[in-house]
Amino acid sequence: MAPLTLVRHKEYTNRFSRIFIYVDGKKAGYVSNGKSRTLHLPVGKHAVYAQLSYFKTRPKELNLQVGDHPHFLIGSPYKHNRLTMLASSLSLLFLLGGLFLSRWLHQEVYLLGGLSLGALCILLEILFAREHSMLYYMSRGRNDYIFLQEMHVPAGNKPSIS
Repeated sequence: MAPLTLVRHKEYTNRFSRIFIYVDGKKAGYVSNGKSRTLHLPVGKHAVYAQLSYFKTRPKELNLQVGDHPHFLIGSPYKHNRLTMLASSLSLLFLLGGLFLSRWLHQEVYLLGGLSLGALCILLEILFAREHSMLYYMSRGRNDYIFLQEMHVPAGNKPSIS
């Protein structure tokens, strides 16, 4: 058996969610926010990936030998920022404003204008905000929302969680 240690850094966005670990397509455990978990796997080839509800990482191929002890860092690069909040707020404002004005003034042009401007804000957010946009992760970036990257830990040291 060879140990495989998974370290999850503390994050605000997914603090209440567990990231589940799959080895060779089978659920092997989970890692909570700011914690680490060591799995003991048989020597040989394995495919490892992490999953957080709808999002998952691309599988990592491991070839474990006797004496190996790989460490992986898991987490999410998603961070809230002002650009995301502004684009989301503007799209919601345009969508609701167009709906309200079209009902109040009985003019479909306001609905069409509001929907168009709202859709434009959403499109700009997806195209340009990328790692700061939840819309990007819900669509094109589904496999980028969480990561599983190898850590280089010197022998005898514990991996640090930051």
